[in-house]
Amino acid sequence: MSVNILVVDDETDLEALIVKRFRNQIESGKYKFSFALNGIEALKKIESNFDLDILLLDINMPEMDGLTLLTKINEINPVLKAIIVTAYGDLNNIRTAMNNGAFDFLIKPIDFKDLETTIDKTYQQVKLLKEGISKIKENETLKMYVNESTMNYLLNKQGIKDEWLTENHDGTAIFFNLINFSPACKTESPDELIRFFNYYFTNLSVLLDVPDAKKTFKKIIGSSVLAVSVDAEHFRLSLDACLRIRHAMKTLIQRYPGKINYSPKLSIGLCSGKVTKGFMSRSTHTVRENLAFGDTIDNALQFAINGKENQIVITEDNKKLLPSNYKLEDLGKTQTIGDPNKLVNIYNVLGPSQEEIFSRMGMSKPN
Repeated sequence: MSVNILVVDDETDLEALIVKRFRNQIESGKYKFSFALNGIEALKKIESNFDLDILLLDINMPEMDGLTLLTKINEINPVLKAIIVTAYGDLNNIRTAMNNGAFDFLIKPIDFKDLETTIDKTYQQVKLLKEGISKIKENETLKMYVNESTMNYLLNKQGIKDEWLTENHDGTAIFFNLINFSPACKTESPDELIRFFNYYFTNLSVLLDVPDAKKTFKKIIGSSVLAVSVDAEHFRLSLDACLRIRHAMKTLIQRYPGKINYSPKLSIGLCSGKVTKGFMSRSTHTVRENLAFGDTIDNALQFAINGKENQIVITEDNKKLLPSNYKLEDLGKTQTIGDPNKLVNIYNVLGPSQEEIFSRMGMSKPN
């Protein structure tokens, strides 16, 4: 079965270039491309073709830009996944796109080898969604849990929006805990709290979304943020993200444009192991709920809540995964939620130099 890709870009020569570069894949039936020159034209094609799998979407276009189109596609076909194409260093648009549901992004000029890799990885997510939808259609007992209009839409449209799928993975969970945030909730206005948390979360997301972390999701839980990665290099990518975020936290807060009587302090819990990860949809049709549970998630939460400012807390088992040049602070022993009868050694990761961490990810250290 071909991967159906809609390329949306106002550069008229891009179609010929893609057809030339992917000639073998097109001839073999691996890829099937269609093209649109702006968001309005693309929207019409999305509405009329529920077989589309991937949207390769330029941000800057006439008539309707890529960010505007991105906000509309989930209501039409939530299985369709978008890969954003943007200019180097355009972090604001990347952040907005990722928050609006983009699956991944590429930087211009396009590296076609990287594009092919990104398409293949994105299609794996689309494939999982379709498999989950197929299971729902076959399971009549789900009618007890969704309303009639939802079920009718589910059975009669290819753009089905009720989904349910879980899988077991080796992965890494991170909890980012804002220490003593609750007292601020009693004194600050709701508008200012939401403004602050949105600023904090969106900037955190940018630092988490590195190009090779293809399988990461993020979720707000209370005053904490959960991130779960099941990428092939999940531990390394997650640890590097923790070190970057810890270093960048002070700068982020200094640049906060609002006024809040709260000085944020961050503690981080990190744990690698078995993770049950998946998703389910709500009966509203448009919201997909990411799920993650298991001892690995619980332990990361416990380490974050009990951790002190600027600590990245890991276990003895995860210590063995660290490069030899990492420095650690021994925090002693603790019980875990997963096995309260067993004491485990925990450590604070001091890490290598910040320059090394940012350099390894192809990023410049913030001033």
